[in-house]
Amino acid sequence: MHKTDPNAFHGLYIKDYPDKNEKQVNKLAIANVTSNEVTHEIAREVNGEVDPIINQKTGNLNKIAQRATKEAIHLAIEKAVGRAVNAVQAQLERQFGVDSSKDKTTSKK
Repeated sequence: MHKTDPNAFHGLYIKDYPDKNEKQVNKLAIANVTSNEVTHEIAREVNGEVDPIINQKTGNLNKIAQRATKEAIHLAIEKAVGRAVNAVQAQLERQFGVDSSKDKTTSKK
């Protein structure tokens, strides 16, 4: 590793990755922060933030229309979050010169 801080970064220490080199650690970190679980968690949090607004704006609609509107907005949010996470993953991979694509990560398990 290049110069490393002896303090923890987000609770992780370099010693937690004793058999990994810098490129492998970068690849692992990118894969972890752009995982499907992280993407779904971000979408859930955003949905939770917009649900009260959706409920307020659709209060005059019947229950079926309210539910359909909410589901359409949730789907749009999930797609937007997915695209954003993929863009961040691609940017990080270019920046650190690694390929941590989700397909390769999940197919090895």
